Amino acid sequence: MNTPSMLLGSALTYIFFHYMFYRMAGEVLESEKISRVKIILLFLCNYALMTTYSVLQINLIINWALIFAFFLLSLLILFRKDKDIETADITAVALIATIVGLSINIIARCCFVLMMDIPLSSLNNNSLDPDNMKRYPVIAAFFISGLILCAMRRSIWKKRLQFIFREHSNMKVFLLLLFVVMGYHVLVLLLFYTPGNDISLKIWGIVPNAFALISVFAIIKFVERFSELNQYREKNRYEREALLKEMHEEEELEETAEADVMTGCKTRAYMEKALRAAMERQAPFLLCFADMDGLKKVNDTWGHEAGDHCIRAVGKVLMEASRFGTDVVARFGGDEFVVLMFSQEPEAMAKRMEEANQRLRSMQETGELRFPVSISYGIACRQEAQTWEELLEISDERMYRMKKQRGAERKQ
Repeated sequence: MNTPSMLLGSALTYIFFHYMFYRMAGEVLESEKISRVKIILLFLCNYALMTTYSVLQINLIINWALIFAFFLLSLLILFRKDKDIETADITAVALIATIVGLSINIIARCCFVLMMDIPLSSLNNNSLDPDNMKRYPVIAAFFISGLILCAMRRSIWKKRLQFIFREHSNMKVFLLLLFVVMGYHVLVLLLFYTPGNDISLKIWGIVPNAFALISVFAIIKFVERFSELNQYREKNRYEREALLKEMHEEEELEETAEADVMTGCKTRAYMEKALRAAMERQAPFLLCFADMDGLKKVNDTWGHEAGDHCIRAVGKVLMEASRFGTDVVARFGGDEFVVLMFSQEPEAMAKRMEEANQRLRSMQETGELRFPVSISYGIACRQEAQTWEELLEISDERMYRMKKQRGAERKQ
């Protein structure tokens, strides 16, 4: 018969285990502290259920499955309003506590039957059997299990679990491994329904279960390391995206700085840089200096807004006449444009300039350009000068010569 002191000892150790479980759950899930009143109420419910299981002689496997279910359901109810806590996290905490309690219970029972030299079946869940002495190892087991959960609350293991739950990238693997360990322990419970007094089965219930319990902590550390790797990988991905975005923004700023706001052509600074590079490479190229004809008249007659419209039109037709990705068209200032063409045939450059003039005339005929505008130009070859500045002067002189000649022709 069970004495009142044994019942009290069983109740005290079980409430200790309960208290440590709910304290650990609240801390690792980083939620509000669970009140002692709630813990006591939950203990009374669970203890009443466990007593019922014993009286009904429920199989140990079903018994521990119901204990896990009670832990899981109670945590889901306690943290139902906390949107930051996921069901997977709660399930993991309930599994860990159940595995710790079950593993220590199995080891304690096996140690007890080994010392007492009695069969394993004498400690199954048949509480109506007067020879059943399971309360002794059970009291010790729940006390030790409570100490383990207490140690987890006050050690690095709590921080590791908190990190796993915050990072959350490996929760499926974490739960799978915990369920595997839980399944192993459940199968070991079949030992307490085997006949005979085999010492090897008792030892097998102690040593492998001890390693299985240790494996829980190994799993926590393993998943933590993988979570750290995922965090580093995510951090690297974020930094790489930020770097690419920054590089893209810098390229856009550089392109914006190199482009003329009004026409979209390159700027004078960009053209000078391109000319210096071309001279250094000693590559054959042509330089064309182009200037608008009649801009002053447009400005005086129709206003500067009309003049700006003409400048934009000239920039557009020059870029259309150039080879994309090869030639460089730049607005050099005011109504002056410079075209850099990598070719040795001045006739090809002249042809492009005449195509630009023809395009301007077509725009006037269709009404796209309402003002009479054309361009005069001068072309110089790379071999005609030692510096790009000299080459620019040569092309500039030839442009003014054409402009003067066209002016004389218009007067005639």
